[in-house]
Amino acid sequence: MEETFEKAVRDAFKNNPMKGTPLEGMMIYSAIGTTTGSFKDSLKADRIKIGLMENEIDELVDEVSTKIINKYLEL
Repeated sequence: MEETFEKAVRDAFKNNPMKGTPLEGMMIYSAIGTTTGSFKDSLKADRIKIGLMENEIDELVDEVSTKIINKYLEL
């Protein structure tokens, strides 16, 4: 999951039309937000198969997205 998040951040950074501006980080936040939503939707659709409750999925995905945000953006 972390690899997918990191790929999304790298792609957003590489294709960022706001590179070098104060809004540069917004594209990274957007990429992480989109990836977070996709993971949550996908995992929740298969939650019975993977044996996790919705709140556990939310916590897992949020934990990974927070880790990636902290890694790539200064907060």
